[in-house]
Amino acid sequence: MTSITVACPECQRKLKLPDGSWVGKRARCPGCGHRFVIEAIPDVDAGDVSPDRSGVSRSDRRSRFKWMPLAVSGGLGVVAVLVALLSGAFRGLADSGGDVPAEETSRNSVKRPRVQAAAGGLPRPRYATATIRVETTPPGAQVLIDHQQVQTAEGKELLSPCLITVTKGPHSVTVLYPAHRDQSQQIEVKAGEQDVVFPPAMKGSSDLKQAPWFEIGEKGQAVPLATINAGGRQRDPWLSSDGLSLWFAADRVEGKGIFFSTRPSPFHDFSAPELVRVTRGRDDRVSPSVSELGLLVYAVPEKAALWGALRSGPLGPFDDKHPLVTSQKTTPVWTAAQVLGGGHHLYWVEEIRGQATSWHASRADLKRSFQPGAVVKLPGLRPCLSADGLRQYVFDGKTLVRWRRASLRGTFARESIIATLELEQYQHTPHARQFCVSDDERWMVFCDDPETGGRLYLVPLSEKPQWGPTVVGHPAPARSVVVKSHQKPKIPPAPELVGKPKKSQTKKKEPPEAAPKDPRLLPLPVVNYRGRLRELLAGRQYDEAEKFISTAVRNPALGKWQEQLIWDREELAKIRGFWKDVTASVLKIRPDTTIRIRNIGLKFVKFQDGELVLQGKAKQFSAELVMMTTEDLLTLWNQSPPVDELQGQLRVGVFLFHDRPDVSRAKAFGRLRRAGEPGRMFLERQAQRMLSEVEAEIVRGRFDRALPLMASLESQFSKTAVAKQIPGMRDELVSLKSWKAVGSRKWEQDGNAWRAAPGRARGSLLVSPFPLESFQLTLEWKTAGETGQGGVYFHYPGSGASQNRSFKVQCSSDRGVSADAFSTGALFGVVAPDLNAVKPTGKWNTLKLRVDGEKVEVVINGQRVLQTTVADPEIPARGHVALDGDFGGISYRRVLLAPLVGR
Repeated sequence: MTSITVACPECQRKLKLPDGSWVGKRARCPGCGHRFVIEAIPDVDAGDVSPDRSGVSRSDRRSRFKWMPLAVSGGLGVVAVLVALLSGAFRGLADSGGDVPAEETSRNSVKRPRVQAAAGGLPRPRYATATIRVETTPPGAQVLIDHQQVQTAEGKELLSPCLITVTKGPHSVTVLYPAHRDQSQQIEVKAGEQDVVFPPAMKGSSDLKQAPWFEIGEKGQAVPLATINAGGRQRDPWLSSDGLSLWFAADRVEGKGIFFSTRPSPFHDFSAPELVRVTRGRDDRVSPSVSELGLLVYAVPEKAALWGALRSGPLGPFDDKHPLVTSQKTTPVWTAAQVLGGGHHLYWVEEIRGQATSWHASRADLKRSFQPGAVVKLPGLRPCLSADGLRQYVFDGKTLVRWRRASLRGTFARESIIATLELEQYQHTPHARQFCVSDDERWMVFCDDPETGGRLYLVPLSEKPQWGPTVVGHPAPARSVVVKSHQKPKIPPAPELVGKPKKSQTKKKEPPEAAPKDPRLLPLPVVNYRGRLRELLAGRQYDEAEKFISTAVRNPALGKWQEQLIWDREELAKIRGFWKDVTASVLKIRPDTTIRIRNIGLKFVKFQDGELVLQGKAKQFSAELVMMTTEDLLTLWNQSPPVDELQGQLRVGVFLFHDRPDVSRAKAFGRLRRAGEPGRMFLERQAQRMLSEVEAEIVRGRFDRALPLMASLESQFSKTAVAKQIPGMRDELVSLKSWKAVGSRKWEQDGNAWRAAPGRARGSLLVSPFPLESFQLTLEWKTAGETGQGGVYFHYPGSGASQNRSFKVQCSSDRGVSADAFSTGALFGVVAPDLNAVKPTGKWNTLKLRVDGEKVEVVINGQRVLQTTVADPEIPARGHVALDGDFGGISYRRVLLAPLVGR
């Protein structure tokens, strides 16, 4: 059967496949390790032929020399005819508008034409699929796969139990119930049918269904990102491939640089922006993008430089900034850039005296520098590429177009229109990237006018993904017992006997598998309380809020936060005082006075029974005071402000802080500043609320929740005294002070670093304060000397010898040593890593260890070196994490251990 050849999208290495049956399957490049789907059958490979630079293969060249006499004698007679035919053919192609784009050319090379077929002729990618069966208790739950609502082939909503066809690989499965809390599981889909079983759901409300974007109202409408737009000017947005983080350049109160904002799901609003501090500077930083491994890339236009920043771990800050590509000339200006998902390819735009050009640079290895740039023909000029680089999006203010190519070395051709939009806010500018599109083509984010506006807007394009696999399913009959493939079937209980059974026949019913036993996995009581109170205040349901606070005071679970409940009562009183101020101001308005409501000048008629009556040019309007917008209420308040200005401003500020906080928060801070000391005290209290949550999460080991709260506190209340405590708390988290040192070694401390000096000290460990089954650990380590070594034990019982009683990830001074079951990154003595990614001795290395039950993933220095599944009956499924100090010559720092959410 004829073999085929494909090119790796990352490193362009040629891979030979046995036949065309591989199309639609996943392949892994042996050179760079990149996994990709084989999208289309390329040209047939007639054998192992290696072409030279002239485009002629060695086998063809040998054949040509063999028949050279005949070729010379016969070829001279047709040269003139061939020349004429070829020239005429190229003229015909040019006259007919054929696509003859210029191939990439380096600064010193010559342009060569390349012909590419129309993108419409490219087949859509095919994906390897499998089936999962979702079972819930109770049944009838709505199912989401990777935040995509599952439907039947006919487009109807699908409820559990059900069978769903999904692509192979990792997925997030979420189920939503009426009057119950949401549940989620992370799964790895493999061949065959796989069961996904959820335990009985807890009573409560659905977080996702209450999210603002769970149901899209009208597609194509621009919605301002109020939380992000408050307090600065933004530009150059970029969405991560999963749509959960938004990166942009901005000039805000925190400084000028690159900011990012996150959301827990595509249905939620983005959080308050956070500055990547290593990017702060006087020059403009523009056009950020982030690779899959966390490499942040941005451009500095006036310096003609592309910079990269790395973080020490997924929860840590960016702390490594370095130049990626620079220009020695002073005339170029680099206005836009983008790094592709794997971090091997960079695209940017260069302007010289008004002439703009797109450039591309690549590298075969993340450790190497990028090769010299090459000019590339990019539709729309500025890079707005999908994560794999095979799609480019162009938007002219009205039409969003997708362009496609078959490979990273291919040429783009227009494929189809994604959406036709009428965006009044969009003002096209040639000097900014200005918009981005999510990888599934469901969302677009744009900046109105980077020069004069600087506001970001979110545009829903489609309820379903327009690109990538669509999950579909169909109902499945319920089963009394669902058995996982690696477990023995459970025997159903015998039916109950009529009458009084004998004692020997009596069996206690086993209680149903309830919610997680570990209280650390549940939200803090005060979090549930604050969330509900926030809803009531934002909905102006003040009577219900007062009853809710009174009930909370009697709740023993909120005993630690009684002082904050008193604050809530005081704040509710101030909110009611604001409404009294507004009412008093309205009662002072004389008839026929012109006031502006909803930006329209109307004449005041009367105010009666809480209803405002106004006269327009043609007819009267009436509106309930409690239903009026925040802006209109402030207009009425300003008609006759209270005599005590400070207290009046305080009441306005407290009302704005709690009333639609995503819209009014910036105005609230302004009013509170005018309120003087009472306003400052209010902000200190809000910061103290968040700090108490941070401390409670730290006490129970939920650092994954504490760290985002810290960042939010610093961002929202940066000028408070409470916020100044956060840097010290953050250092304390990674200090290892709560870990227990066992064994004979005396550990040396240098700041947050703990060092085991060279030399053997048997049984020396640093043991975590609590046991875990599923967790994520990030840390840094370095070795001293050729014999320095250590590592991380997990599922350790907590006492006795660690060997043979736990698993260990090895860390050694073995740079250059071939990867085996005892090298750095190995599951020691069990599984070898894919590669040895350790740095030279004396350099700090980063380690991320993720253990999800039996699944283990190890990432060293940003490279995933191990992904496997392990189990041993002699090793407990739940245990401590311990840092090895037996052999010495190793130091650890910035250690952060967090349980996996929902485990």
